[in-house]
Amino acid sequence: EPLLGPLPFLGAVFLFTSALSCLVSNAACVVLVYGVLKDLHDGGGLAALRPAQVMLAMMMGASASFATPIGYQTNLMVLQPGGYSFADFARLGVPLTLSTALCAAASIYSLPASWLP
Repeated sequence: EPLLGPLPFLGAVFLFTSALSCLVSNAACVVLVYGVLKDLHDGGGLAALRPAQVMLAMMMGASASFATPIGYQTNLMVLQPGGYSFADFARLGVPLTLSTALCAAASIYSLPASWLP
């Protein structure tokens, strides 16, 4: 079982993947994080969670790059024309990422086993 417990662990996976996705593309982020999570799960460190739950948290986190303008192409496209600054994205994106992480972790943890592969 994860040190934090299954629900906080899903939130931590989401937040770590989201933070990394703010710096590199979401595809590169998934490639980097997938191997670590797969090894962790295969080693028995995540017995309380199904592999699909961990991968869902990773995939959703990789798509939640709200905190920086360099995390996604459309964020960069509106940066200059909208007159936004880097701090504007952080000011609005960090709370949005945290609330999304909370909702995603709770939703993924409570999914019925019949819905997961």
